Amino acid sequence: MTFASSRETGRIPVIAVLGAPGSGKTYFLNHLLSSPALKNTVVLTGSDDLHTTHHSDRLQRLASLREPSESGCLCCGMRSELGDALRDLFLRALTKKTSPVDRVVIEANSIDPSPLKFTLKHAPFLGQRYVFQSAFLLLDVTQLCVKPLNLQGLGVEFADYVVFSKAEMIDKALLQELRLGVKQLNSKVKLVLCVDMLEALIANTLH
Repeated sequence: MTFASSRETGRIPVIAVLGAPGSGKTYFLNHLLSSPALKNTVVLTGSDDLHTTHHSDRLQRLASLREPSESGCLCCGMRSELGDALRDLFLRALTKKTSPVDRVVIEANSIDPSPLKFTLKHAPFLGQRYVFQSAFLLLDVTQLCVKPLNLQGLGVEFADYVVFSKAEMIDKALLQELRLGVKQLNSKVKLVLCVDMLEALIANTLH
């Protein structure tokens, strides 16, 4: 399930929200966190833009979540700030020093969630308490209107969900072309055609 909770998985699910700066991640997260169903969701962000504000008190800002180390471990590449944050979050929830944590959303200015998956799988403490669940890739479709259409190098092949932001600003023919292009690169990916459809997605997948 897309937004499964820790009670359902046995470990705290981690969702990655990926995309280039300006792709709409802030709006996406504000919209997602406005859902009462996600009140026990915590956001860890590596956004470099201090002018963006998430409308939630469940936000922890980290150093940039952009580059892994040579070993592929995102925690090591960040001098363990992400690992430290996840450990501290779990221990505070365990000792009831904070509200229960059902899931963690990690926002990063990257397009590949592989380093995060590696970290959660191979770091002993984290691997026993967290599980990677899904990767959402945000694409600003107004930036993809150049002919010929080229979706290579945007991270589509790594995503579980691709979210089209600003889809209301392009015509239906181009939107359909983008849909087909995304599916050609990743036949298993699920499409969210606009950020405003998140509420329906949450309602259909969260129990």
